[in-house]
Amino acid sequence: MLRRAGLTDVSYWMGYFFEMGFVIGCAILLMYVPLFMYPNSSGTAFLQYVDAGLFITLLAVFGVLTIMHAMLLSIFFWECKWSFKWLFF
Repeated sequence: MLRRAGLTDVSYWMGYFFEMGFVIGCAILLMYVPLFMYPNSSGTAFLQYVDAGLFITLLAVFGVLTIMHAMLLSIFFWECKWSFKWLFF
């Protein structure tokens, strides 16, 4: 149906990648704020001696690799029910 509307495979996969990238980015932001911004009982941040840029880069790379792994696995299944049958039976 999407091909009839003129959507190519590349635009479909890139749209999926950016959509999931937005979700992963929000999750990284939700982890960053309490770990680096809010003070704990001693008055310092929880991860005081960790480089914030390295932390965000590490989580972003992990998120991209997770998305790419999910995209790779999704090409082996035509429908969702086949993936569940393969995993659980």
